[in-house]
Amino acid sequence: MEWCNYFGSQLFVDDFNGDGLADMLCHSWLSGEKRIAFARPPDGHFVGNDWYSPMGWCSRQGSQFVTGDFNGDGRADLLCHDTLTGEKWIAFARLGGYFVGTDWYQDMKWCNRLSARFSAADFNGDGRTDLFCYDVSSGAKWFAYSAF
Repeated sequence: MEWCNYFGSQLFVDDFNGDGLADMLCHSWLSGEKRIAFARPPDGHFVGNDWYSPMGWCSRQGSQFVTGDFNGDGRADLLCHDTLTGEKWIAFARLGGYFVGTDWYQDMKWCNRLSARFSAADFNGDGRTDLFCYDVSSGAKWFAYSAF
């Protein structure tokens, strides 16, 4: 496909349209552009871009982009974490697996130290992706459980 192979691109694999197949999302941390190639049933093959948006989302210096199902609807959403300020933005996946921009924002001032490492996973088993922060210098760990 020669897809998502340019400088500044990051590839994420998750189910963005909720069909049970892992899709590919290409995020440009330079421009914030997004592209999705949806996996095709029955064998999960890809044919190229199915969705594209020049949304300019999560391209600030210090931003960290992650995917996960934050609201438990079976579709992977997008989260942007600002490592400098601790702000967070979420774009929820729409029914077709596409995104329109920020649906939720919180200035959490959380996980924004130089020694902090941010990640996301479902830590309590409720089907929604939670937030995790680990301070490598002190060993401290913090969780923020999804409430959507």
